[in-house]
Amino acid sequence: MTETAFKFRIVFATTSRSEYFQMRPLIFKMMEAPDFEPSVLVGGAHLSDDHGRTLAAIEADDVPIAGRLETLVPGDAKLDAAISASRTTAEFARALDRLRPDWLFVFGDRYEHLALALAARCLSIAIAHIHGAEITEGSEDERFRHAITKLSDLHFVSTEVYAARIRQMGEMPDRVRTVGATFVELVKQTEKLDRPNLAKSLDHALPSPLALIAYHPCLDDGATHGDVMRNLLEAVAPHTASMVISGPNQDPGYKAVEEAARSFLPSHPTACYFPQLGSQRFQSLLDQADVMVGNSSAALHEAAYYGLPVVNAGSRQRGRLMARHVVNCDATRQGIEGAVKQALSSEFRNGLIGMGMPFGDGESSQRIIDTLRMCGAEFQRSVSKQFMDTKAVQDAVSDWGHLYG
Repeated sequence: MTETAFKFRIVFATTSRSEYFQMRPLIFKMMEAPDFEPSVLVGGAHLSDDHGRTLAAIEADDVPIAGRLETLVPGDAKLDAAISASRTTAEFARALDRLRPDWLFVFGDRYEHLALALAARCLSIAIAHIHGAEITEGSEDERFRHAITKLSDLHFVSTEVYAARIRQMGEMPDRVRTVGATFVELVKQTEKLDRPNLAKSLDHALPSPLALIAYHPCLDDGATHGDVMRNLLEAVAPHTASMVISGPNQDPGYKAVEEAARSFLPSHPTACYFPQLGSQRFQSLLDQADVMVGNSSAALHEAAYYGLPVVNAGSRQRGRLMARHVVNCDATRQGIEGAVKQALSSEFRNGLIGMGMPFGDGESSQRIIDTLRMCGAEFQRSVSKQFMDTKAVQDAVSDWGHLYG
């Protein structure tokens, strides 16, 4: 492509490791395009020692960082999350007012993402939302995600099911694009470590069966966060020869999950714990593990592309689309142990041969870029937003007799 007069000034906002690694293929793709000027605003858990200070991974990628924003309040109470959200709104508002991008890209469903979307909306900055309309009934993210959708101007979703949901929410059809999921690109592009080099990187032996554990606080799993984590670990241990435990995200209650994991280690030398594993080690574990256990979205998403059997414990991901590599169970020790046995069986693994992949072909980034180009330079400057009524509402309006328009 020849050099163009107009350049799309794009800001990606990131506050946690998971959404940054999934946005990274799109950021890199835009960095290669002559008509795009991407940069990243970094805040939240990226600057927290408790969560592995993943700012270092972003700096190592050599992406343009437009600001490092201290927004996360220490602590894991709900009030701490609320105050962190207010700080996110204030700090990102100042940064966005300085940068004035053509588009702010918001990924997913966390309370910090809703806070920064609010900041952008107050500044009349157009918002492109990735991964809207998914359902996770056991997490507060469920409400945050849909609220972000209503604040956003353009929607990039991974499946047509999610596109239909966003249209159902009143969004204009021409602003909803099914592009697939960027994590598919992450899976394809990451250079995986083989078993010996992965074990060396973790400084931990990895005999089979190997389990990858990733559990985050949940709204209602019938017990405290720490108790659920203890149940999970005790259920997995008898059926595996090694376990790698990935630390929880920054949701309220994460400290109890982390404490349960750390207290498990002294009596279980085959297990190890990492506050954050980094993208390459995490993807390599998905490639090498025999089973993944917990309630992480990565278990439903990336793990599918590795054909990795998954035990999805509790209600956090209830409502999400799942391929047949997932065994769902309640968050009790008995329920998890039964599901682990099933997931490790040769019959279950053999049943995954030829499994379909619902989240796209790994070309999401190019589709997003093409959509922005097609929208043109003026699209994002529109301040109005039309609500698309369903037929039932249109009929009700007709019965009323008049609608201003």
